Amino acid sequence: MTFIRLMENKSFLENKAVAAIVLGGIYILVGRLGTLLALPPGYATAVFPASGIALAGVLCLGYRVWPGILFGSFFMNLWISIEGAQSFSLIRFLPAGIGIGLGAAGEAVAGAYLYRRLAESENPLSRTKSIVVLILFSAGLSSAISASMGATSLCLWKFAGWSDYFENWITWWLGDAIGILIVATTLLAVVHGHPESLSRFKSAEAVALLVLVCLVSQFMLGEWWGEIPEPVIFLIFPLLVLVAFRLGQIGAVAGILLVSGLALWRTVHGAGPFVGHENPNVSLLLLQTFLGVASAMTFILSASITENRDAQDARKRLETELKDHNAELERRVRERTEELERSNKDLAQFAYVASHDLQEPLRKIVSFADLMKGSVKEMDAKGWDCLGRIEAATRRMQDFIHDLLEYSRATVKTKPFAPADLGLIVKEVLVDLENQIRKTQGQVRVGHLPTLMVDKIQIQKVFQNLISNALKYHRAGTPPAVNVSGVYDKDAGYWEISVEDNGIGFDEKYADRIFKPFERLHGRSAYEGTGIGLAICEKIIARHHGKIAAKSVPGQGSTFTVALPDGRP
Repeated sequence: MTFIRLMENKSFLENKAVAAIVLGGIYILVGRLGTLLALPPGYATAVFPASGIALAGVLCLGYRVWPGILFGSFFMNLWISIEGAQSFSLIRFLPAGIGIGLGAAGEAVAGAYLYRRLAESENPLSRTKSIVVLILFSAGLSSAISASMGATSLCLWKFAGWSDYFENWITWWLGDAIGILIVATTLLAVVHGHPESLSRFKSAEAVALLVLVCLVSQFMLGEWWGEIPEPVIFLIFPLLVLVAFRLGQIGAVAGILLVSGLALWRTVHGAGPFVGHENPNVSLLLLQTFLGVASAMTFILSASITENRDAQDARKRLETELKDHNAELERRVRERTEELERSNKDLAQFAYVASHDLQEPLRKIVSFADLMKGSVKEMDAKGWDCLGRIEAATRRMQDFIHDLLEYSRATVKTKPFAPADLGLIVKEVLVDLENQIRKTQGQVRVGHLPTLMVDKIQIQKVFQNLISNALKYHRAGTPPAVNVSGVYDKDAGYWEISVEDNGIGFDEKYADRIFKPFERLHGRSAYEGTGIGLAICEKIIARHHGKIAAKSVPGQGSTFTVALPDGRP
């Protein structure tokens, strides 16, 4: 824990010389403990935790602390050599110790470089790719550097025979690899710990599961029932899976440390399923294989669980942010819509009031024009023509104001929707248009129309404008024929009411233009009107959440279609 606190201390991190010295000292102490499991003469060990300390140190402190690892490895092996030899030669040990130290430093630097280049996270247990990189490259590949340098140096300077080179190399390589896998992963997981994993580790469930790990490990290692078959050791695997799943990263690390510690302890004391072979190196290889498989499996599973949980948390955060963003957007849209509706209503109210007030002076102009006609007895033709023009222009202005009033009433003078039979509404419209029908000798056929929730007065205005236009814009010499029918679109949930005529038609490129206020496709001399009727229709249909469209062929007639939602009572 002291090493972890040092790695978290910023002032310590900034002084690389002090960091290298402290790292070297820790390497000596931890390395000496690791060599307690070494094969004679004490250089290659089953689990070498100092290699994990070295890798974690370089990752946390930087590459410039590598001299600390070099001197730490040198003095640790010097200690071992002096302690285990009857006659010690410093001159003979010096090149071997430097070679071993360079291998240890190269292993840590190479492992750190490969991890930083290939991994996705500082914490190997937070991403599956990161722990796989640590296993394959930082532990598996980089450990070959130390094993090669160490085993070769021992043989060159006759601290070990060349006949034992392969066994020493394999043991050295596996010992460093497992030390990196267990110790470096543990340190990095604690330094860059996952907050959720720490909170899970403090629960009562964590205590119960870790106690269960100890009990199963004791049973697995034959502590209470004597020697047991080797396959029983795999009983610990499901429990490690459960610990990784329930307790997260720190729980997985704690479980592996407990199992590793108990297995090492029993093996050192000559008991457990990994001993009993004639060759001690076989026992160490079995122990190394078990620890490597157990730790790799547990850490990969823990990283996968963490990555999955992080992805779920990220998704939940994104969903929450999206909901908040949508709520904020809806609020803004609602506020803007309300503001726009208020503005439109104010504008419509202003247009209504202004149009209403303009009627009075126009009525006075018409009245004075009529008085002039009755009071003036003598006036030349030009005067009478001017008076007639004034009267016609005034009446045309009255028509404009009247239609403008109708347009503003589409949103100001409204009533709640109520059930209304559209067929009856069309019949009432035909009664109002009776004179126009008789004058044009037209025919209006009405098919089946539904009963919908509408503003009856407004819908009546729509049909009156559409049918009146169909009668008005007929071809010369051809009586108008108008068909009014309704069809229900089940897929869209709309009633489509069509008003079809055989009139003069129009070019469909003007289909959008005809629904704009005061837009006309024909001159006043040919057809009377202000050109606001269809604009009123569109505004009314929009209030009913519907649509209005037109299709036409010049000289063959037009079809106006009103789509209203199926709001049947």
